[in-house]
Amino acid sequence: MRSPPTGDGVNDSFAIYGSSELVSIRHLALYNKWGDRVFEAEGIAPNELVSVWQDNNHASDVYGYVVSLEMDDGKLHQMKGSFLLIR
Repeated sequence: MRSPPTGDGVNDSFAIYGSSELVSIRHLALYNKWGDRVFEAEGIAPNELVSVWQDNNHASDVYGYVVSLEMDDGKLHQMKGSFLLIR
């Protein structure tokens, strides 16, 4: 994850990187510390830059994520975690 987002086109997005076995990011959701969903997307290509912080209203804080990954064998893997956004 890249930060801080400033709206200048630098560090305003992130990508989910994976091996050649990763076919698609089926679903991505980001949550603030209160559990409110602040971003959601589906059908993202691996290594594709995703603009998340379009409105720039997100404070420096810890955010959670849930991502569903489709692998080349057809299996889906769900990952959860957190990251720190620093402005």
